[in-house]
Amino acid sequence: MYTLRGKKVLVVGLGRSGIPAAAFLAKEGAIVSATDLKSEGELVDAIRILSPLGVKLFFGKNPTQLFLEQDLIVASPGVPLDIEGIVKARERGIPVISEMELVLDRIRGKIVGITGTNGKSTTTVLIGEMLKAAGKRVWVGGNLGTPLISGIEAAESAEVVVLEISSYQLETTPHLRCNVAVWLNATPDHLDRYRSFEEYVGAKALIGMGQSKHDFIVYNMDDPVVSREVEEFKAIKLPFSTSSRLAIGAYYEGERLNILLADGPSLELNASLSALFGRHNKENIAAAALASAILGASKADIELALKEFKGLPHRIQFVRELDGVRYFDDSKGTNVGAVIKSLESFNSSIILIAGGKDKNTGYSDLREYLKGKVKKVLAIGEAAPRIAKEIGDIVAVEICKTMDEAVRKAHASANSGDVVLLSPACSSFDMFKDYRERGEVFVRCVNSLGEGR
Repeated sequence: MYTLRGKKVLVVGLGRSGIPAAAFLAKEGAIVSATDLKSEGELVDAIRILSPLGVKLFFGKNPTQLFLEQDLIVASPGVPLDIEGIVKARERGIPVISEMELVLDRIRGKIVGITGTNGKSTTTVLIGEMLKAAGKRVWVGGNLGTPLISGIEAAESAEVVVLEISSYQLETTPHLRCNVAVWLNATPDHLDRYRSFEEYVGAKALIGMGQSKHDFIVYNMDDPVVSREVEEFKAIKLPFSTSSRLAIGAYYEGERLNILLADGPSLELNASLSALFGRHNKENIAAAALASAILGASKADIELALKEFKGLPHRIQFVRELDGVRYFDDSKGTNVGAVIKSLESFNSSIILIAGGKDKNTGYSDLREYLKGKVKKVLAIGEAAPRIAKEIGDIVAVEICKTMDEAVRKAHASANSGDVVLLSPACSSFDMFKDYRERGEVFVRCVNSLGEGR
């Protein structure tokens, strides 16, 4: 797809996907440079891995002229596409792509691509487990876990490659064609990067733009934004719903999940076998089962995966019960839509720990879900003052400087039967390396609480 030998290629961002991308390019014979805004001291792994390969490294800056000297630019997912170097390079016709785009042409099996504001990782892993239960050779990764470029050798030999794909990756992977695309939902997120919700939705809609009439789009019929967008897709449309009976696709009748395909047997699945709870997980399960059924998974295969899959860390994960109070880690709840779905999963009174790096989406959409359910909000991070301003008139909000302070104040405020829920509605980068570290710190703080008061 891309001729690399002898070409000048710049990798922007030396994180989880940038380092293996630069290494791959160097081994393919490209003349590779790489840049990152972090300091040399923060990128010792990049230096150790890439310097012996002859990669020229630039730290603490993104020199615009460097971008203009390239034949190709590979942008890591977290790199904004409106930085000066990328904008000017595109004006000169220099392609700007993702690491995923570099190796797509090496995949020989079917590609399942999953996107959405929330639920991507759970659905991606579930599809992988269902297809493995069906005896297929499966590779799972992308925005989740292993970047495609790091696992390409295994992905090349897989019958099915299951990819979690973010909006950032969709923008820079123009040759993506998903044999089965899954679009879970669309709610405001990343508005610190996108100029509007409509622009963000447009990026998500790229999941179906490379598809043909022989491919499939699995989509959430209960989400009006997603339903509207997929009308333009060429692929065969298969909806899922948690609230409506459907003539085709996936829908629930109590604990029974019905899968109806135009070609192939209908399936009646026992969804109660799953340990996952909450309406959002009913959506994830329906989407995963439908996508897996398209690729040949049977009732027994899907139900086995549902029974054995216990969920992913930091997604409404139970931590402990102390003095009758249950503590849950939902650090992956990095936007308001995710927090709403988490709140809907509980019938108990909740003390909510929220906050972090503001994504500029606002918090007013939380208001109706806080009333009568959340007794107190403990706000952390740079977004804490905004959270207090936007919801402080309907629920008590207290600003805390650290996670430990928030956990201890939650413990002091909670009564037996209450739930303490970390679901931040923000990214983590103001206080932590990522959402995983934030969740781990929360868990340590909770486990350090002593019995009694």
